[in-house]
Amino acid sequence: GVQTCALPISGTGITANGSVATRLPVGGDMFFLGNVDASGTNYPGARFDDYLVQVAAGGDVQLSDTVSASLQGVGAQRWFGGTVASRQVGARAGVQVALDDTRRLGVQADLRRTTSNFDSGFGGWQGGLYASYETPFGKTAVANAQVFARRDWLRSEALSNVELGVGAAVAGELR
Repeated sequence: GVQTCALPISGTGITANGSVATRLPVGGDMFFLGNVDASGTNYPGARFDDYLVQVAAGGDVQLSDTVSASLQGVGAQRWFGGTVASRQVGARAGVQVALDDTRRLGVQADLRRTTSNFDSGFGGWQGGLYASYETPFGKTAVANAQVFARRDWLRSEALSNVELGVGAAVAGELR
């Protein structure tokens, strides 16, 4: 007999990312922090479509003229192939220090519990530690550097991992 094999299909998709953030005064040195982040890739048909929405809400307090601290609850949901693939619930906390009038240092910790409808092996915990430094560069530009460490403690040891990274950026205004 003749055997057939389904081959993976490649194609071109449309990818979009969007973010909205707010920091609104509540009273005194307290502020409401809110974030919505969304990303997605849409391919012809729905089989490999991949979408993610994340919402965070909480507060920020100005502890002194140079130090602020924040705490937010975080929720995220991912859809893959038209069905819910995973959900995350957790918290993130951060501290930002103004080193002088122009330089800033920030540290953020993030811890989340993941449940996966895609494969229970992807369920478990995810944690990360992030640090960034920002300084002016010339008259109209800003340079920043970031470092991070992220760890997944998932039900499947083969899917668990550690990720380390660094980054840098320069942004400015053109004449």
